[in-house]
Amino acid sequence: EPPGRTCTIDSMTGTISTAQLLDHELADSYQVTVVATDQARPVSNRQSTEKVITVNIEDLNDNTPEFVSVNAVPVMMGALTDSLVTVVKAVDKDSGVNGQITYEIYSGDAYFRIDAATGEIFLTKDLASQLLSYDLTIRARDGGPGQKNVFFQLTIFTTSINDNGP
Repeated sequence: EPPGRTCTIDSMTGTISTAQLLDHELADSYQVTVVATDQARPVSNRQSTEKVITVNIEDLNDNTPEFVSVNAVPVMMGALTDSLVTVVKAVDKDSGVNGQITYEIYSGDAYFRIDAATGEIFLTKDLASQLLSYDLTIRARDGGPGQKNVFFQLTIFTTSINDNGP
């Protein structure tokens, strides 16, 4: 097919078909101009009319979410319950429910919880532990049929306030 040609039409039946794969992420609709011409003789007596048809492309859940977050963040030793530690973010090229992301801590330490809608990670208890770091596996899942998900490794390392003078 010539470049840019998205549809073909059967000249006998008028059936419009796609000439190539159409992807909602590239264009959510196409304008197709259909010209109908009668077969009068002589050719100079022929008449035609045209109509612009809009073809709307439905979005398929064909993209997997991708994380766009840093994979290591600090938290202060002694931080209190419900303190915001960080925000993880994933993006999905799909639209509507297919591109809506929910988050969960798939595995990791009980010191942390995640807001499923925003990706905000909070402490569930005061951080008094002497551990130097915590490793979490975060899952981002889209909302479309045949949900797609991706896993992300996040390291949260503790830092302390230097309260000892030189």
